[in-house]
Amino acid sequence: MKHFHMVAFLMSYTLPLGLLNTMYTNSHCKQLLEEANFQECCNIPRLLPEDVINRCLNRSLPSGLPGEPDPLPANCHAECVLNETGILVNHQFLVDQAIKVLFEQVPNGTVIWKQVFEVATRKCYALQVANTFYLQDVAKNLISSQCIPSSMRFLECTFAIIYRDCPDLYWNFSNDRCSSVVSTLNNCRYLFLHVWRI
Repeated sequence: MKHFHMVAFLMSYTLPLGLLNTMYTNSHCKQLLEEANFQECCNIPRLLPEDVINRCLNRSLPSGLPGEPDPLPANCHAECVLNETGILVNHQFLVDQAIKVLFEQVPNGTVIWKQVFEVATRKCYALQVANTFYLQDVAKNLISSQCIPSSMRFLECTFAIIYRDCPDLYWNFSNDRCSSVVSTLNNCRYLFLHVWRI
């Protein structure tokens, strides 16, 4: 079941231009995101192995290359996680491996979550990985050629769709605070700076 009124993905680069005016300020979003407890609204399985996430969060970032912006930590952490799980091999994204890794996180092989995870993975691969629009930014020297954004964008997109499609059985309809979580998800651009808490 879709619990969000806005069907768009929750990242700034996919929002229609007309929606940008409805966004909360960065400081307001930061406060809302610090207070949000995503698990209390949707009892979603952890998407990635915690030990892999911890290793990648503690790994040193690559040094910046001369004449390029420094790589963004979130992009490097995401790329590390995908490399460690075998989803990314020699810069090639393996869709079936991504589905397998996510399935391994589903408790007791719950079929309903497996369906949600697979749909999200395939959609996000098509939207965020197969589309190489970021290469233009690399060519213009707007972003680092290291730790390119497709890994983080894939994770952001996957979480957005999985959370949006949280099955009714796992959604907390009795918690009034969940409507504010929905509002936060719909109106904050950089939600997934917090993706590692999920």
